[in-house]
Amino acid sequence: MTKKERRTYYQSKKKEREQNEESKISQKQKKKQTKQKNKLEINQNKNVRWSSTDLFSITSHLRKYHSQNSISMGISFGEQKIHSSVIKLGLKFSSGIVKGTTNRSICLLNVFRDVINDMKIENIFRDEAITQLNKQIAFLEKYRPFSEPMYNVIKIVKNSILKIDPNLTYLEAKKHICETVIDNFIQSKIIDAENEISELGTQKIKNGDVILTYAKSRVIEMILKRAHKNNIKFRVLVVDSRPLNEGRELLRTLDKKGISCTYCYLNALSYMMKEVTKVYLGAATLLSNGAIVSRIGTSIVAMMARQFNIPVIICAPTFKFSEKKSTQVTQISSSAVMIQKSVLSINSCFLPNNNSTDGFHYPVPTYRDDQNLQIFSLLYDVTPIDYVSIVVTEFGLLPPTSVPVIIREFKKELTSN
Repeated sequence: MTKKERRTYYQSKKKEREQNEESKISQKQKKKQTKQKNKLEINQNKNVRWSSTDLFSITSHLRKYHSQNSISMGISFGEQKIHSSVIKLGLKFSSGIVKGTTNRSICLLNVFRDVINDMKIENIFRDEAITQLNKQIAFLEKYRPFSEPMYNVIKIVKNSILKIDPNLTYLEAKKHICETVIDNFIQSKIIDAENEISELGTQKIKNGDVILTYAKSRVIEMILKRAHKNNIKFRVLVVDSRPLNEGRELLRTLDKKGISCTYCYLNALSYMMKEVTKVYLGAATLLSNGAIVSRIGTSIVAMMARQFNIPVIICAPTFKFSEKKSTQVTQISSSAVMIQKSVLSINSCFLPNNNSTDGFHYPVPTYRDDQNLQIFSLLYDVTPIDYVSIVVTEFGLLPPTSVPVIIREFKKELTSN
C-alpha cells in the first residue's frame, strides 16, 4: 500500500468511529428523553382519576354478548348449508346449556360426525369435507368462541381428512373419519384419559384429608367419587362464585353419593383454607409455559393455597395442552364475556313480595337500554406456573415444567395420524 492509500484508509476508519460514537450519543439522548416522557405521564396519571369509560376502553376488544339475539337471526340456511345439528349445538353454546371445555369438545366431535355422515359428495372427498366443515366451524365460532382444546380437536379431524387414502370410496372415507378418527379420539383421548387421571388422582387422597376444589370440574368429580368408592375417609370443601354457581352442581352430586361436603363462596376462602390439606383443580387449557387457564377465580384459589403451603394438583387430559403462552391466549380475550342476564340476577327467594316469573329479580330491569351501564364479567383467568405443584395427566403425575414435552409428543402424534 502506498502512503496515500494508507492515509485514505485511516481517514475512512476515523470517520466510521466518529459516526458510531455520534449514533451512540444520539441513542442515549433518545432513551433519556423517553424516560423523562414516561415519568411525566406516570406523574400525570397519578393525579387523574379513571372514569368508567376509560376502564371499559381497556376491555373494548372483548366480544359483547346479547342474549336477546337469536343465533339464527339473519342467516339463510339454504345458501350456507348449515347442518341442523350445528344449529342446535350453536343454540346450546350461546345459551350456556353446554358448559365446560370437555363437554363442548365432545359435542363438537359428535356434530362433525353428523355433518360428515350426511354429506353429499360431488367432487373430491377431501376438498368437499374440508369446505363443509369450515362452514360449520365458522357458524359455531360466531356465537361462542372456541377454547384451545377445541382448536386441537379441529386440527386432528382436518389433518385426518387431508391424509385420507384417495383410493377409498366415499362411504369408506366417511366410515374411516367417523369411526377410526372421531370415535377413537373421544374414547381414547377423553373418556379413557379421564378414567386414568381419576385413578392416578385418587392415589394422592389419604384418610383424614380435606380436599378443596373450585367450581365444577368433570375430572375432579370423577376423582372424588372414586376415592369415596375406595372407602377413603375424607371431606370436600367446595368453593364457588357468582354468577354461574357451578359448585352447586358438584355439591349436589357429591351429597347424593354420601360424601361429606362444606360449601362456601370465594370471599370466605382465606378463613376456610386453614383446615385444607390438598387443593384439586380442573383446567380449561394448559399452556406451554406451564400456566393454567381455568374458570375465573382459580388463580385466587391457587395463590391462597401457596400462601398456606398447600399443594395444588391440576388434573387435565393431554388434549387440553396448548402450544401458546399466556400472552397469546385468545380464550381469555374472546370467550370471556359472561351472559349479561346471569350477572345481574339475584335469587328471588331472598327478596320479599317478589313477583318474578323466572325465579330471579333484576335490580336494573332495563339494563340493555341503559347507556350508562356497562356489564363486564370474565369467564377465565390464568394461573402462573409458580402456584402449581403437580399436573395429573393420563401419562402420569408430572411437574408443570414438563408440559412442553407432552405438547411435543402430542404434536408428533398429530402429524403421524
